[in-house]
Amino acid sequence: MDICLFGTPEIRQGRETIHFPFRKAEALLYYLLVKQRASRDELTGLFWSELPDDTAKKNLRNAIYQIKKVVGPGIFKTVTRSEVVVNMGQVRSIDYHRFHNNQDLDAYQGAFLEGFHVKNAQGFEDWLLETREFSKIIFIDLGQHETKTLLDHGQSKDALTMARRITQADPFDEGSYLLLMESWVACGKPHKAIEAYKELETVLEDELGVEPDGKTKEFYQTIMTPRAEPSADFFFGRRPELDALVAKFQRFKAGSAQTGTLLEGEAGIGKTSLLEQFHLQAGGDQAPIVTISCYQAESGFYLKPWNALLNKLKPIIQEYKVPIPSQWMSALAYLFPSFQSEVESTGAMTYGNPIEQHRIEEMLTVILQNIFAARPTVVVFEDLQWMDTLSMNLLAGVLLRLNRHHVHFIGTMRRSGYQEVRKLKSTLLRNGIAETINLSRFTEQELNDYLQLMTDKNVDVKQMYQVTEGNPLFVKEWIQSAKNGQSMEMTPGMVSVFENRYQEASLEAQKMMDIAACFSDRID
Repeated sequence: MDICLFGTPEIRQGRETIHFPFRKAEALLYYLLVKQRASRDELTGLFWSELPDDTAKKNLRNAIYQIKKVVGPGIFKTVTRSEVVVNMGQVRSIDYHRFHNNQDLDAYQGAFLEGFHVKNAQGFEDWLLETREFSKIIFIDLGQHETKTLLDHGQSKDALTMARRITQADPFDEGSYLLLMESWVACGKPHKAIEAYKELETVLEDELGVEPDGKTKEFYQTIMTPRAEPSADFFFGRRPELDALVAKFQRFKAGSAQTGTLLEGEAGIGKTSLLEQFHLQAGGDQAPIVTISCYQAESGFYLKPWNALLNKLKPIIQEYKVPIPSQWMSALAYLFPSFQSEVESTGAMTYGNPIEQHRIEEMLTVILQNIFAARPTVVVFEDLQWMDTLSMNLLAGVLLRLNRHHVHFIGTMRRSGYQEVRKLKSTLLRNGIAETINLSRFTEQELNDYLQLMTDKNVDVKQMYQVTEGNPLFVKEWIQSAKNGQSMEMTPGMVSVFENRYQEASLEAQKMMDIAACFSDRID
């Protein structure tokens, strides 16, 4: 047997994971695997201290029987009648002993018995918490020593990996955060060290009401002066939103059905940048992610986004030999040009007819179910407000019927007045298909932090905030103009955002803006 007690506990026999019918029997085995032997009085005190002695011992005998039934009769060996002794010959490896006896840091893959609890067993719970805390302290101590050694030997990437692990183990340990910052600087990414400091600062303030200590602050100041130019992978803010996307993706990869996500925000707010960072953290080009962009110029053409999706899924269809009913091929080839190479199109379908739309939805659902069952996939639709009405209706219907264990949906949309996309959003939220993440503009403090990272010029933050309104695209455009020595005039990117805002406004609002434009010199 292979025993994993750090992180989510697991006992494996060969390739199979062992599952226990009773929580106390499982907890009893974990305790014995750590201790290797224990008296019966000790065990009844841990798990059944509130019961009469005879009843407690009866429960212990039953728990031992259940363990033998699940794991095998050879798991225990008889030494004395008063003790329960584990037959360690039945165990190939236990991460707990590799860590504590051999200081194997790779064995520590999370908190001891993470997420594991037992009701009505206060003795065991006390032992669990003590062991969990003791193991964490040992791991952080060994990990900090290992990080310092790696930094001394110039192995900055390995040091960074270890520093990340120890900060995750205890987000309140400043020593670990300082090593994380030092590791980022050693890797040539001081902006990441600044992000780590800001993260520590937020955690300490929110949870403990204190500031980082003097040594951590001092190192932070050394990074800030001279200021480092952010590298190409620089990503500021949106940490909670990014963490939420990545967490859902990890749970989806592990086989858990997840509610989709709608990223909503105005033009220039950073939806695409957030998705790009998510794609990187999910594994880059190796991640099972398919992204489809919807374009304003194509919003009048039926099924363009669906044709693009099926075209990107064709390699999966071919690799996994995904079955498609032959009687549908003609209709598919007519509706989706990506299938025209597969079969000569015949017949015709009239768009907008409810029966025909229902048939399209049925075909797409069956085909996509087969594709995603073969290869679970994350499907991303960008700029849903530009999707044609038929495609929107199909998207809502198909997502409602697809198995969310096999497909995870992410969409982006502008916070706009487009009626059709508002209806789509309402349908997705009402049926529990998706939930919304609203992306807001920078606050004045966030703008100040961003400017400290991006430029060494003296900038009037209040004026900058008033001019840009905290829109990330506006801020980037202004900074770039300043770096190029250009005057702070309206850039093409900013003009595009304002044009989109105008187009998304109601007719009444557009009329008001047209009138105001005629008297712009008189309006503050």
